[in-house]
Amino acid sequence: FYNNYDHEIAEAAYMFQGQSMVIFPLKTKDISVGTIALSADTDILEQNIEYYNFLSSSAAVEISRQQSSQKLAHSELKYRNLVERSRDMIILCACDGKIRYSNPSFYDLTGISKNSRKDLNIFSFFNNGNRTKIREIVTAGLDRNMPTEPLEMEMKVPGKKPLWTEMIIN
Repeated sequence: FYNNYDHEIAEAAYMFQGQSMVIFPLKTKDISVGTIALSADTDILEQNIEYYNFLSSSAAVEISRQQSSQKLAHSELKYRNLVERSRDMIILCACDGKIRYSNPSFYDLTGISKNSRKDLNIFSFFNNGNRTKIREIVTAGLDRNMPTEPLEMEMKVPGKKPLWTEMIIN
């Protein structure tokens, strides 16, 4: 049924010599992820060839999805380790300033407890003039859909010396 078998398919065909069989390549977007060989009566194979093609395509898509999922999980773990171990404060906020994530350095440098994060707003760490400036930069960054240039500002933490921070709003 297929003309362009690769070496893997040819080996599988040799193993089933003398039987009626079809070997389906498992491909997604021209990437081979394996093969499936079916051995049965010729009539059954011929009558169901479209169904077997559908099954092989479905299997290829699932294999590809699982491989992508594994790569994503590995990538996320690498990123998480990088962010969690960074000595720099890394803070992710919503547009309204509500802190959604902050790495351990944020808590270490500010002395704020992790339990109080849900109530924190990034704008509360800056004086009124800087709050306005940050809001303007956030709005401009969102309009352009590009990260901003680095911005240095004094961050005020209750009970601590001011921290000079460099921000990139993305």
